[in-house]
Amino acid sequence: MRSVSIACIALWILSAGSLFAAEPGIEIDFLDDKTDPGEILPQDGHWEAAEPPGALSNRHRWWRLRVDLPDTGEPHVLVLREAFDGQLTIFLPPEYQPQILGGFRTEPPLIGSLHRMTLALPEQAAEQPVFVRVDSARNQPIGVDIQPRASWRQDDMTRVRYTSAIAAGSLALALACALFAWALRRRAFLLMAVWVLSGAFYFQVMSGEVTGWWPWATSGQDLMRLNSVIMNIGIVAGYMAMYRFLEIRRHFRILNHVFRLLLLLAGFAVLINIVAGGSWLASQVINIVLLLLAGTTLTAALFLTMRPGSQAWFFLVGWGAPTAAGMARAWYFMTIQGTPVWLEYLHPIAHLSGAMVLLLATARATRYAEREMRDAQSRARTDPLTGLPNRAALDSTLKALVRSTEHIGRPLSLLFLDIDHFKPINDRHGHAMGDACLKHLARILLRHVRMNDLVARYGGEEFVLVLEADRDTASRIAEELRQAVAGEGEVVDGTAIGMTVSIGVAEHRPGESVEKLMARADKALYRAKRGGRNRVVIADQPRLTRGALP
Repeated sequence: MRSVSIACIALWILSAGSLFAAEPGIEIDFLDDKTDPGEILPQDGHWEAAEPPGALSNRHRWWRLRVDLPDTGEPHVLVLREAFDGQLTIFLPPEYQPQILGGFRTEPPLIGSLHRMTLALPEQAAEQPVFVRVDSARNQPIGVDIQPRASWRQDDMTRVRYTSAIAAGSLALALACALFAWALRRRAFLLMAVWVLSGAFYFQVMSGEVTGWWPWATSGQDLMRLNSVIMNIGIVAGYMAMYRFLEIRRHFRILNHVFRLLLLLAGFAVLINIVAGGSWLASQVINIVLLLLAGTTLTAALFLTMRPGSQAWFFLVGWGAPTAAGMARAWYFMTIQGTPVWLEYLHPIAHLSGAMVLLLATARATRYAEREMRDAQSRARTDPLTGLPNRAALDSTLKALVRSTEHIGRPLSLLFLDIDHFKPINDRHGHAMGDACLKHLARILLRHVRMNDLVARYGGEEFVLVLEADRDTASRIAEELRQAVAGEGEVVDGTAIGMTVSIGVAEHRPGESVEKLMARADKALYRAKRGGRNRVVIADQPRLTRGALP
């Protein structure tokens, strides 16, 4: 699993690196604020080279783009990255008419998808500059690129297909998590579904694809605030799922309190962010708390990898990739560098593949937990000495059999069986031999009854058999069992024991309760013991039988 995930990440890094294309020459200058002409197009002024090169920002208002287009006659486009949540005014030669861009509007002059703000460059752009006025933008650089229209169209379609695949995969995984949560009643799966869906929404907004299914997505700033809140809620839900997945409460006493406190702080900061409408302070608190959560969780996982049978390796592979990608994205935002192209592709696939690994790992852990629960339930209903169902299993199964018998009209009989002189056997040969006799008797009973008959240890040296048979058939089977025990119980584990049994037989009457049926069979067994043992007695019949049925 680890090698597959690492190979997938390496493949996507290589594929993302292949998306960098050779750019035509472009020089970006900004106008000194002292010579800012305001709203009108600047005719002159002091222009300085942009730093870093290849990007605009909100630090300056007016920007000049000088393009060195190759002399091929091929049309080119102007491509702006991460600009949809701001507002720009573009002045293209030769008319230099203002064209306002911003938000998630798709009308002309924009072309292609909203992954990028893209405009067709006129031929005059090779000789005359393009001017950009930044009216509003977040505190991140706006990437600028000039591409041939043909290669841009191919790249644009690749981005659309990629984000569509990520969205489809995220929805499928979220649905799987929701189904697991409903079927297994596991809250961790529901938390994972919230995390996966929040990630899908985040990447849809960041790519601009949200406009394809949300017609109200027109204000970039409002949608970015909503996107931030939803993503933070999803991350908190994801860490809550990881808290359960790593069983931090069971493995770490102090770390458990720290983790729960961080989760409360993150939830409180998210709530403040919602109420305050995108508070900068609340966002910074969330970022700090989430970084602390990431460090705490990774530390716990590293410690757990040293323990045998731990699920921590799945966590490191599944959660580690999206955590690293998210931290890298946060770092680029904090240092005001924007999102690199390679991270733009790596982050969604890391999120999706991580969710898939974690879903499989959580399903695996749940399967083991369910298996342990079933084993525990089986042990609670099984006699540890003989391997037969115990009294608790007998009580519940017998009630169900009686209801089924009354509904279908099928006969049902109960045999109450007791080892004769069991206490003297224990006193003479020891308790180990007594246990050997009980196990030997259990094997004899199982060999001489049908598959659909129930054999259970009632307690001590008493056993109960439930047969789908009428009284006469049950009496005959009881006599066969008595003879089998008398013959096969002469010697037990190499010691002459001469083990025999007494049996009471009772057939279920219409409307009779389980308690009354058991009482009649027990009374018949008591009569068999008083009558000399090693015999079969049928309830409500005065005659005792031994060796021959009445």
